Amino acid sequence: MKRCLSIVTLVCTAALAGCAHFCLPNPSQPHVVQSPSGYLVVNQEPVVVNLSEGLKQGKDTIDVTWQLDPKGSLRFGKDGIVVLALEKTVTESGQPGDRLPAPNTDINRNLFGCQFPSDDGLSFTCKVSVKTPIGLYSYQITAEDTKARTRVRLDPTIMIRN
Repeated sequence: MKRCLSIVTLVCTAALAGCAHFCLPNPSQPHVVQSPSGYLVVNQEPVVVNLSEGLKQGKDTIDVTWQLDPKGSLRFGKDGIVVLALEKTVTESGQPGDRLPAPNTDINRNLFGCQFPSDDGLSFTCKVSVKTPIGLYSYQITAEDTKARTRVRLDPTIMIRN
């Protein structure tokens, strides 16, 4: 009986420890890591920005801060996050809508306010205006690998919705 209880305790402890790795991501703090093969991976696709939450709180902007692993060799530079184009519409219910015939690169990048790398290069903040048109936007993450002395890029998406 004692042995069975010990095994159950061990299994429960292991299961609870694993929960820390499988929690829901925080949309205002996406994490970026480098895979063993050198590719960038972001823990959210798309990153979702709810404009209505910012409006309810009386804010003009909503901060989204991408985080790098402090133990890793990646660092953000001044072009760490760049919004590239509007790719898709978003329905009123917040679901991705139709893909545009061609990406709309004629967007006001100032609405995204992506110009805030931290001093240590481990985070990069965009101050997304609550006036940003809803839609699915492509953006580029660029990080410097300080060990390999190379730049690594990824082109994920950010969804702006009400």
